[in-house]
Amino acid sequence: MPNVFFEVRGRVPGDFLSFVEEAISGFYNAVETAPEILEVYVFESTWLKRRFLEDEARDLGVLVVGDYPVSHDAWRGWPRIHLDYEKLKNLQPRIVRALLAHECTHAILHGSLSSYFIRVEGWTREGLGEGFIESLYLASTVVKDLEVSEFLKERGLFDVLADYYSYVRDELATTDCGGLRGALDFAKLATPCALIDCDPSPCSLARGCCVKRCRDLMEVLREVSRLRGDLSVRVTFLLKRIKELVGEERECV
Repeated sequence: MPNVFFEVRGRVPGDFLSFVEEAISGFYNAVETAPEILEVYVFESTWLKRRFLEDEARDLGVLVVGDYPVSHDAWRGWPRIHLDYEKLKNLQPRIVRALLAHECTHAILHGSLSSYFIRVEGWTREGLGEGFIESLYLASTVVKDLEVSEFLKERGLFDVLADYYSYVRDELATTDCGGLRGALDFAKLATPCALIDCDPSPCSLARGCCVKRCRDLMEVLREVSRLRGDLSVRVTFLLKRIKELVGEERECV
């Protein structure tokens, strides 16, 4: 178990805090590895969470901030997990456990500043077009989420992967994978399905993503999962392959 430090912002029920503490402890005991330290922030409301993260990002020069019910960062050089009680309080416990397991794995794999030092070989701002920073952020998130899924699969935690997917899959219905940003959004949501059989499949859910494009994106994720190399190598490869797909002129059916 790591040394876990809790900080609560606002009013959060004690039974929820006890549940979170037990879930984190149970996960790290199950995988038998953990970061040395872990900070866990629990926010009463989405507004409090956003204000905290936006203030931190401004102070530290972070350019992109994700908005998730459970998230991880290592902006200050050590792993931190942030929980949005307002978004979590009505979810089933097994889903909250899966979301926590996902972020606890990020804390193991990506819990230092080195996870932000990504060299994207051969790409320029012009090459990625408008939204360069957001594209890099999304691509690195896709690869990191894929690495989390790999870690969980290697340890036989298929139920965690399935429960995590059962939460994120609802977003697939509104995903349009026609452009670079949409393709990366789709890939992020579908990462578990590159490693396990997902039911229903991402391609049956993503109504804004044609079948061929969807299948091609799933194959790219599988290619990245087979690729040996560090985070920079994998992010560079992912961007290259997805850029090729979205740049194809032939009809998407």
